[in-house]
Formats: sequence, C-alpha cells, structure tokens
Amino acid sequence: MGKLWILSRLIIVMAVSAVPICTAISSALEPGIQVDAGSQILGTITAIEDRSLSLDSDSGTRLRIEIDDTTQILRVAPGVTSLASAIRIGLSDLTPGDRVIVTAKPLTDGGFDARAVKIIAMKQADIVEQKRAVQADWQRGIGGLVTITNYASGEIRLADGANTCLVHLRPATIVRCYDRKSLKYSDSKLCTLDQVHVGDQLRARGTWNPGRTEFDADEIVAGHFLNISATVVSVDASSQTATVRDLSSKRVVAIRITAGSQLRRLLPATAEALAADFKNSNKAKLPLENSAPQSANNGQTSGMPQQSGALAQALQQAPVTQLSSLHKGEAVMIVATADKTDEATAVIVMAGVEPILAASPSATRDIFSASWNISGSLPQGGGAQ
Repeated sequence: MGKLWILSRLIIVMAVSAVPICTAISSALEPGIQVDAGSQILGTITAIEDRSLSLDSDSGTRLRIEIDDTTQILRVAPGVTSLASAIRIGLSDLTPGDRVIVTAKPLTDGGFDARAVKIIAMKQADIVEQKRAVQADWQRGIGGLVTITNYASGEIRLADGANTCLVHLRPATIVRCYDRKSLKYSDSKLCTLDQVHVGDQLRARGTWNPGRTEFDADEIVAGHFLNISATVVSVDASSQTATVRDLSSKRVVAIRITAGSQLRRLLPATAEALAADFKNSNKAKLPLENSAPQSANNGQTSGMPQQSGALAQALQQAPVTQLSSLHKGEAVMIVATADKTDEATAVIVMAGVEPILAASPSATRDIFSASWNISGSLPQGGGAQ
C-alpha cells in the first residue's frame, strides 16, 4: 500500500509552485512613528542614482523618486509587521532588486514623480534566504486527504494511504484555500477553517510531535480537485480539448486544456522503474527523503512518511509535452477541476503512464485515494498551444 500512494504524492509535487513568500513589505507602521502625509508606493528598486531611485511599483508604473537629507530609510526583515526591529540605513545600502514601501509626496517638476519621506526596505538577499527557509518548512511538512474536521477544537485528521495524522491548528495558524482552478500556492487565498472540508487535499507546514503522529500547523493550504486515470478517446487541438474515458467510472469526460494547464510525459525509463516498484511493493522499501531521525524502536519511525527523493526528482524532470502528442488509447493521469458532470479543466495531465497502470490493476484507486506532496516546484510551460 505504501508503494501505491507514493506515486500520487510524487506527481502532485510537480503541480504546485515552490511556496513563495510574500515579498511585499507590511505598510503597518509602529504607532510611535510619525510621518508626513503622503502616498505609499510598494515596489521593487530598478536603479539607484546620487539622490534618487527608480522603482517598478506593484501597480505596474515605473517611478523616479527623489531622495533628500530628510528622507528616513529603514531596513526590516521579511515577515515583520512593525518597525520595532528596523535598522536605519543610507541610500548607498540599497541595491536594485530590493523591495521597498515608500511614503512620498507627489512632485510636478524636476523630473521626479515623488519625493520620499520614508523608505522601508527589505533586502533582496533577506527575501531569498527567508524563501529558502519557508520552502524547507513545507518540505518538512505534511500532505494528505482530509478525513475528519473538528472546527470547534481546531483539529483536522489527514489520511495518506494507510497512514493518518492529527493536525492541530492554533489561532495564529494561517489558513489558505486553493483557487478552484489552480494548484499554485500563489493563487490561493486566505480563508477560514470552516471552508476546509472532508475530501479536500491539504498541505501543512509546522512541527511534528516526537512520534510523528500529530502535527502543529503554522500554515495550511487546502482545496478539492478531481483525480482521474483515463484513456484518451480523442484530441481536438482547435478547441484545446482531450476527450478521455475514466478507467474507474467508465464515463467519458471532456478535459479542457488552458494556458495554466501543465502537460508532462514520463520518460519511459522512469515509468518502467515506477511500474517495477508497484510489482515489487512487498520487497525492499524505497529510501524516504526528509524522514524523521531514527527512534529507539529499532530505528523505525511512525506517522506519515515523506516522498522518495529520487523518484520525486525524476518526475519533476519529466519533459513538457503538448496536447497534440496525446494519441487515442493512451493512458493518462489527470488532476482537474470539475466544470460539469462530463466536463473538467485540467490542472495537470501526465502521459506515459501505461506501464504503471499495467503493473497494478488497483493502482488507479490506490494512487488517487492518496494525497499530495505540494512542496516541490511547478514545472514551467506545457500549457495550451
């Protein structure tokens, strides 16, 4: 069973972008700090001159900002919500790529768009470092299918194949819900716990208990998607649609491909290796990446294991394919959003999976009764053509 659920985790590792940190600097200022009235501009520095800086604002405008002797420039760490730990720096400490929030007064002369009263800066290097730390948190986290929700106690039980885990949420836990047509973390929105339901796929970052049976979540992201194993009936490139027959329900479903859909094809060697693993699931165990330290119980750990690092890497490296490359009778695995009973929009289409389905008649049920591991990177390209 453990071999069967692992493939779904590895496929979905490709579905979601590496969890990005919010590089926007909080505009909330410490109550004791007073600034002149003016507009606040959030953006990224593109150039720095003697007494000015240029920046691309998040609203899409390129601006030239004047700096004078009265301008206050502060450096803050990513994620802060006040200026209590801010450090005063000079213009020479800023570099292109830094994120800034500028409190400024509009100007109509001198070639400048505004004069800066205060600049709160987040260094690009600090952003990169925190992004790495957050990604590591997700990689050490947990993914699974929601089987029980207790909104009153703030508890959710996840299942991942034969493994289960109780997830605890605190008042400070960040709760996010996927956009119904995207597996990208960047498209998810803040939501409330009562919007997470049984049957949703959920990923959490936080801290395991010593036995790896319970998990204290700092952040969760959840949503509901269709998981389909099917054979291709036909492909219509003009309408960017693939008609498939669901191997489980036998119904015919029209899968719409959009610019956001990810189409990948497993390399033959990878597919054969996975198929061999299904056939030999009772033999040697796969090496598990990011597993917990060995316990005193003969080196065994409990709780929900992590994905195979080697197989995850192989699946992430699966080449991009196009809708036109799919042929009648070919087996595919699809993650999609339901539009109608017989229509869906593809999030991921994985081709080249025939050896896997041939290796295990129950693979379809077991693979897609399992959960996702969304800590990996989103493959680029492979959308509608």
